[in-house]
Amino acid sequence: MIMSMAPLMDILRAAAKASSLSQADICRALGLSRPHICQFYAGTKGLSVEKAEELAAFLRLEIVARPVDKAKAKAPRKAVENRSTKLSSKEKRRRKAARDRARYHARMADPAKRAVMQARWRARRADPVKRAAINARERARRADPEYRAAFNARQRAARQRAARQALKMSKLAGKTKTKKRGK
Repeated sequence: MIMSMAPLMDILRAAAKASSLSQADICRALGLSRPHICQFYAGTKGLSVEKAEELAAFLRLEIVARPVDKAKAKAPRKAVENRSTKLSSKEKRRRKAARDRARYHARMADPAKRAVMQARWRARRADPVKRAAINARERARRADPEYRAAFNARQRAARQRAARQALKMSKLAGKTKTKKRGK
């Protein structure tokens, strides 16, 4: 009997998306490349039977094949729901921000890409329409209470670091000034 792997791949794909695991975690666990996992998530590429079993075990799922009575057979489910692993909107935003920061730092590490990005920033700031849009986004972001609280915490931490550094420098400066020189 020949079986299609498509329903199994759909179930595994939905379970992987619903889990709190990142694609990078799944890549490391299965030993697959990131493009392969991205294509799997998009539905353009499947997994081998061995990798499907590994993914199911990693997601704590069990693959069971058994004959089904045609009279009792139901249509396969479209997606696997696991409500305990669904992420809150706050957690989704936090993860997206972390991914965006990682992408930004990766681009800034490459001098050529950095120059391109800086040229784009200068062009945006020079265009009055784009500058107005940027300003509107910044105003909206600053109005968000969560962003404001995080911003205030960062500012407070920076002020405290600056004060500690100034105190340390003044102590060092005070030590050099108060030393007595022998005659």
